[in-house]
Formats: sequence, structure tokens, C-alpha cells
Amino acid sequence: MSKTKDKILFTGNNDFSPTSSTNYNNLVKTVGDKAVEVAQNAKNKVQYSVRNTGDKLGIKSLIKGTTPAPTSPTNSIPNTATEGMTDKSLTYTDMYKQLQDERQQETEKMAKKARRDMILAKLSDGISAIANLVATTKGAQNSYTGDSTRTENTRKRWEDYYNRYIQEQKERYKDMEDAMRLDEAIRYRNEDKEKEDTRYKENIEHRNERELIADERYKKEQEYRKDRDEEADRRWQQTFEENKRMHNANIEIRKEEAKARTARGVRGKQLGFADGKGNQVSIYENVWKGSMQQVYDVLYEDMVKAYNEDKNNNPRVPKHKTQKEKDDFVKQNWHKSPRASQIMLTLSTIDPATMTSEINDDSNQSLGWGNPSNNTTDW
Repeated sequence: MSKTKDKILFTGNNDFSPTSSTNYNNLVKTVGDKAVEVAQNAKNKVQYSVRNTGDKLGIKSLIKGTTPAPTSPTNSIPNTATEGMTDKSLTYTDMYKQLQDERQQETEKMAKKARRDMILAKLSDGISAIANLVATTKGAQNSYTGDSTRTENTRKRWEDYYNRYIQEQKERYKDMEDAMRLDEAIRYRNEDKEKEDTRYKENIEHRNERELIADERYKKEQEYRKDRDEEADRRWQQTFEENKRMHNANIEIRKEEAKARTARGVRGKQLGFADGKGNQVSIYENVWKGSMQQVYDVLYEDMVKAYNEDKNNNPRVPKHKTQKEKDDFVKQNWHKSPRASQIMLTLSTIDPATMTSEINDDSNQSLGWGNPSNNTTDW
């Protein structure tokens, strides 16, 4: 036990005493060679990891201090979106991979830097250990504690970098999945287009068949008419035209009835808004429901501004909380704001059944009283 201690501390009678310069130099050389050997082993572990595990940085194995077992590259992402694509077209997945080439070069540079830093750190710690060993042989206090070594600090720093790298890898795989989903959507769209083209061709064929049947029917009618006398032909034609007219009239009536029902449901009731002077505007109920808040905001802003400018002649405007309070406020005061009146006139020209405005396209003249409309009263 004491002999081992003497050899480590260079005390007692032994061949490694500092008094023997030859043995001392051999010891220094041995320790230096050992540090280089440790650094080379670390480098070999990194290269083995890069070749066999797909760890492009080679940092994880270096930090853990272990050599992982070889694994097969089973988590490669299949390029399913290229099926059905032409050779000249690039999928989103292909474009994404091309954009990652620059990132891959940067990753390889960082891997080399990580290996270099770890080697230098181990060499530095080895040299520091040698220097401390030399100092202790000369009677200095042993300053080596094993804490906060450069190797440990470098390992922690690259471990943090590796964690960030893993997180970025997850994000890049997510981006790859998004690109694959886009490619899949394009493939589905192309399939839908093919189906649509097929349906279009079938419709054309059916139309041609119907036209052929109609042509044959017409020929038979012509042959039949030739065999009838003039009176029978007149009566037949009269009955045919009457039935056709009634059929078309019934169709038009049903269309108009359906259109009227739809318009009533879309428009709602007509609401009248009077200004207290015998004039009023008429707005459809559904238009008013969607635009009341806009009229209220403009009216409230103008009346508050007027009150702040002249508090003696303008009433104070309270803040309305409920929808009913706002609705009543607008109905009673809309004519007091020019901007609100302008909006009300515009709303009165909107027909929700057609979603078109009946305002005159002559934009050189602003809206004013008396514009023609089918649901406003001229002032």
C-alpha cells in the first residue's frame, strides 16, 4: 500500500523519484502517451457511432462514454408521394430534402468541432494532471480535485448542444411529415381530377345518346304527320302545344314559388326606421342583424364627440351593454349622425336574397336622400 502511494506521490525510495531525471522523463512521456491514447479512443468511438448508428453528430456516444450496438436504418422516411408523379416534377418532400443539404453540411462541421473539442479537452486535462503531478513531486499542495475539468465542461456543453440538435431533428421530421401530407393531398387531387374527367366523358356520351333518341323520335313524328290529313295534324299540334305550354308554365310557377320562399327566408321581415319627421328607411331583418353593431359604433362615436364639443346642446351618451339597448339606441338616434345615416341608406339598398346592392354604380356622387330603391322611402 505504501509502495503504491510512494509511486503515485514520488516519495520514498523508488525508481520514479524526481532525483532520477531519466525515470522522470519516461514517466512524463508515458502519461502523455496515455492521454493521446484516451483521445484517440474517443475519436474512434465517434467514428464508429457515425458509421453504424446514424448519429450524424457522433456526440451522444462521446458524452455517454459508451459505444452503441450497430442498428439498421429502419426509420428512413418512405417517399410515398412520388408515386404517380412525373419524372420532371418535384414533390414537396424532394424540395424539402434539397433544402436540408446546407443544414447537413453545417451538422457535419459541428460534429467535427465536437470531436476536436473533446480531444483537446482530454489533452488539456492530461497536461494539467501532469503539471499537477510535477508540482506535487516538488512539495506543492495537490490542486487536483477532479471537479470542473475541461473535459467535463466540454461534455456538458456538447450535451446541451446535442439535446438542442435532437429537438431540431424532431421539428425537421415534423416538417417532413407536413411535406409528405402536401404530396399526398396533391396525389388525391390528381385522382379526383381523373375521376372528374371520367364523369365528364360519360356525361358527353349520355348526352349524345339522348340527342340520338331525340332525333329518332323526331323522324318518327315526321313520318306520322305525313300519314295524317290536315285537320288531324292541326288538332294534334294544338293539343301538343297546349300541353307543352301548361307543362312549362307549371315549371315556371314552381320555380317562382321556390324562389319566393327562399327569398323570404333569407331576407326576413322589413324593418322601418323613422327619423321623427315623417321619413323612414326600410331594411331587411337579416341585413339589420348583421350590420346593427357597425351602425351603433359609428353613431356612438359621433354622439360622444358632439357631446364633448358642446355639452350644453348635446345630451350625454351612456354606454349600452345589452344588444337590445344598442338596438333601441340606434333606432331612436340614427338620424343624428351623418355617417350613421349614410350607412342606414346603404343597408336599405341591400337585398340578401341576391347578395347584390342596388346602389347606382356612378361613384362620383355620394349617397344622399332620395336615391331610388325598391325598399326605401324617398325623402
